[in-house]
Formats: sequence, structure tokens, C-alpha cells
Amino acid sequence: MDGLPHVSAIILAGGSGKRMQSSTPKQILEVCGRPVVVWAVRAFEESPYIQSIVVVCPPDDQRVEAAVRKESFSKIHRVVPGGPERQDSVRSGLQALPESCTFVAVHDGARPAVAASLIERTVKAALCHGNAIPALPVTDTVKAIEDGFVLRTIDRTGLWRAQTPQVFRRNVLASAHERAAREGICFTDDAALVEWSGERVAAVEGQWENIKITTPVDLVIAEAILSKRGAGR
Repeated sequence: MDGLPHVSAIILAGGSGKRMQSSTPKQILEVCGRPVVVWAVRAFEESPYIQSIVVVCPPDDQRVEAAVRKESFSKIHRVVPGGPERQDSVRSGLQALPESCTFVAVHDGARPAVAASLIERTVKAALCHGNAIPALPVTDTVKAIEDGFVLRTIDRTGLWRAQTPQVFRRNVLASAHERAAREGICFTDDAALVEWSGERVAAVEGQWENIKITTPVDLVIAEAILSKRGAGR
């Protein structure tokens, strides 16, 4: 869109998916006739708020890259190999971004049902506040469990579940990753890393349908979500 900063998306598609109980990476398992990762990339390809895309693939498996290349997406800037940990893969994606990129949206390639409205909402919040993530309130009762026994019940007030895409100023995210690499510190998501670096991160309402494919039942749910939207027609 005219007048917007250059926002790039990094799609992380390098996970092994051990809990899927499949020798096929979960990113290329099919949902509504297309691989999971293709649906994720397609959402950013079609978003007017995203100008370029970098896909991070498993370093020793060409199937994810082949699935993405087959679609002839116009916004793909580069497809690069990831690293042993998620943080390594994000850093690889950051190094592959075009020079013109000023904001970056990091998204799990295993979240195929991300909606255009969520991408728009999160990008707009990041442009306003510098950094932003989507999140959903915790609705279940939370227990701390050790050795098979409940230790305590945790007050869920104020607890939210982070989703992706997580959008940051490029220089802020890159600087935080470089510092974490120097100090040998690893985080579970990029927002935690940016928070650790001293930056504030805004939160917008996430999307219940924006599920992450982790187990076989998630494929069934994603199929239902995408089918309801008319995917594959």
C-alpha cells in the first residue's frame, strides 16, 4: 500500500513436528489440497500490508522449499535454510531481508489459518507503537504440575497466549537477536527476546482460528476452518 513502510514477513517453516507422528514435515502435510506452509505464505502474499517474504526452511530437506516455489508467489524475496533452534532460524531470516525493509512480521509456517484482518491489525499496531503481537486470554484453569501431582492453581487473570505474526521494527529485532547470540540466551518467541532487550511490545486481540499445527487433530480443525472460508474452491 502506498505510503506504508516496507514490511517484510519471515515465515518459519523449519520445525521437525515430532508430535505429528509422521516422517513428513508438518509444514508440507496437506490441508484443503495445499501444504500447510503454502496457506501460511499465501496469507502474507495476499496482504497489502506486506511487501516481501522470506521463507526459512529445514536445512536438510528440500520438500518445503519445493512446495513454496511451486506456487510462484510474487512476493518471495528469498528462501533460506534455518538453524537448529527457532531463534537461529529467525536470525537466518533477518539476514536475508531486503535492505529496504524497516518492519518485520515473524510468523509460524505451521499456522495456516491466519486471517488477513489479523495481519493488518498487528502491522498497524506495530507501526503505531514500534512492536506488536496478537494474543488471546487464557480461558482454562491453569495448574502447576510436578511429578504427576498438582502443586498449585495459578491465577489466570492477566494471562494471555501469544500468537504470530509478531511484528517489530527491524533494527530492534535484529539488535536483540545479535545480543542474545553473543550472550548465549535462548527465548521461546521473538516478543520475549525484544522484551528482554528493554523494548515495549503492544498486544492486539488474536484470532481463535489462528491455530498452530502440532498434532494430527489440528489438521482436521484447520481443514474445517479453511473449508468454511471457501479455501480451495
